[in-house]
Amino acid sequence: MLSVNFNSLKISKDTNIYNLNLEKLDGIQEGLKTFEGHQKLLYNFFTVFNMFTIICFYDRKK
Repeated sequence: MLSVNFNSLKISKDTNIYNLNLEKLDGIQEGLKTFEGHQKLLYNFFTVFNMFTIICFYDRKK
């Protein structure tokens, strides 16, 4: 059972969401672009890996 203590998640009124550096946002966007490429690679890898594990599992069942 996952329990979250909301009292520890209080956000102070001083924190301003719009007070972000634009340089950081540009960096995040570039990171997201590369992350999309990595995600495609990971997705392809995991599909192949899952097929491999399924084949091994069925071989063991027989």
